[in-house]
Amino acid sequence: MFSLIRKYRLRKLPPKIVGLMPARNEGARIQFAIKALAQHTDAIIYLDDCSSDDTLAHVEHCREECRVKRILTKVAGYGMNPPTATGCFRQAVKLEAHTSS
Repeated sequence: MFSLIRKYRLRKLPPKIVGLMPARNEGARIQFAIKALAQHTDAIIYLDDCSSDDTLAHVEHCREECRVKRILTKVAGYGMNPPTATGCFRQAVKLEAHTSS
């Protein structure tokens, strides 16, 4: 993972702030939350944690307007476990996010 960080730091790109938003069954509130996060980030990665409601439809609806660049969906388990966190971090690095150690 740290080799990915070094690779992008060497490119001398301006810092990019990427917000990670995990959620589960937040259909009624997710658009408000994503729009608020979009005011402070250059891109958003959304992680759906096995939602059984219309959360994903709401995210898709505001995807372009709020710069949601990736939508990751889990099919089993709940929460942000280490493999999921690492996957989100790798997606952020691919979007040339600013990383600090």
